[in-house]
Amino acid sequence: MSNIIPISENQAIQPHKTVQKTTDICFKDSLNKALGEKATTETYPAARALGEIQAASFLSIESPIEKVVTQTNQLLDLLRDYADDLNNQSKSLKDIAPLLNTIHNNANNLLKEAENMAVPNEALQRIASEVALTARLESIKFHRGDYI
Repeated sequence: MSNIIPISENQAIQPHKTVQKTTDICFKDSLNKALGEKATTETYPAARALGEIQAASFLSIESPIEKVVTQTNQLLDLLRDYADDLNNQSKSLKDIAPLLNTIHNNANNLLKEAENMAVPNEALQRIASEVALTARLESIKFHRGDYI
């Protein structure tokens, strides 16, 4: 403890002197010009109230099998809608075409998912590929003109 050097009075910290505010606004104007801002008298719009806070949503983790089952069910629902549209006399083929493009894309995605399952499930893969191939066949029939 002999290494401690005592503070003498001439080393003591002096209290801060008061700084007087000047009325010169040259620096403020120069800074505003440099920043490209408008005059300091610019008015800002009033703040709006916050809306309702949405509840947090939790992500669900699907297994590859659940994902294939879900995609298969969605594709079957789209095929049912497609069949209903074909039976509807008020719908033209031009009106049905976007739905068929969605069906075709979903069928391709389903085939990829079914082939790339981490845990092979032969029965599920067979069902998914049959549904996807049925959807692709309907797409071919539609574009070939079988329903004209």
